Amino acid sequence: MIVSEFKNAQNTASQLFQGISEKNMFTIDPRVNTEHKIATERPYKTNPMFSTISTSMAGALALGSYDGKIRLYKQVGQDAKTLLPGLGQPIKSIEVSRDG
Repeated sequence: MIVSEFKNAQNTASQLFQGISEKNMFTIDPRVNTEHKIATERPYKTNPMFSTISTSMAGALALGSYDGKIRLYKQVGQDAKTLLPGLGQPIKSIEVSRDG
C-alpha cells in the first residue's frame, strides 16, 4: 500500500510517498537513481502484519495491522512511539484527521 508523504500532499510539489508491505515500511522517492526508488526503509525481523497506512499533515504515520494493532510513528525508519493493542480483528483502513 502506498500513500502521500503527508496528508493533502497532492496539493503541493512533494514527490515522496510512504509505503508498507507486511514486514516493511519505506519511503519512495522517484528521483533516486535505483531500480526500486526506495530512499528510506525499516524492515522488521518479526512479521508485524501491516495492512494499512495513513499520514498526518505533519507527516507522522499511523499503521494498522491484520492482528488489530495500531502503531504510531514520527517518520519512517524509527521505532513506533505508540502501540495501541488490538482486539484480534484486522484493521482494514485508517484515517488521520487534519489536526492529528
